Amino acid sequence: MNTLSIKEIAFGSKDYRKALAIREEVLREPLELSFSQEELKEDLDDIHISGFSKNTMIGTLILSPQNDGTIRMRQIAVCSDFQRKSIGKKLVEFGETVAKGREYRKIILFSQEYVVPFYANLDYSVYEDRFESVTLPHFCMQKQLV
Repeated sequence: MNTLSIKEIAFGSKDYRKALAIREEVLREPLELSFSQEELKEDLDDIHISGFSKNTMIGTLILSPQNDGTIRMRQIAVCSDFQRKSIGKKLVEFGETVAKGREYRKIILFSQEYVVPFYANLDYSVYEDRFESVTLPHFCMQKQLV
């Protein structure tokens, strides 16, 4: 794969709309779901990050500030043609760097059950019992940044 560039993108921008399309395709369409306007309002104050190959967006994630120095990583999605090529890992690492730079001390995320080993390899740990979200089993995971 050619070089990967990762950057923050602005809510409501052309890149945001591309990221939303990737999220729909990768995360929602397989479950026959789509985002509601109410769900998309949650994106407004978040940090949006996307990865590009040859100026084509191939992956995205969102960081949502919580409280007490915690930020939640969510909506991590990589286009199917680029999965299993370390794109997700690089996006997560970039997100961690952004979070540290903004003085967050901990990242939390809700991982689908089958993705738990991916995050465990990046030093995330499960901290709550399994639960169901958007029809699938998930686990709460966390990582201390400092």
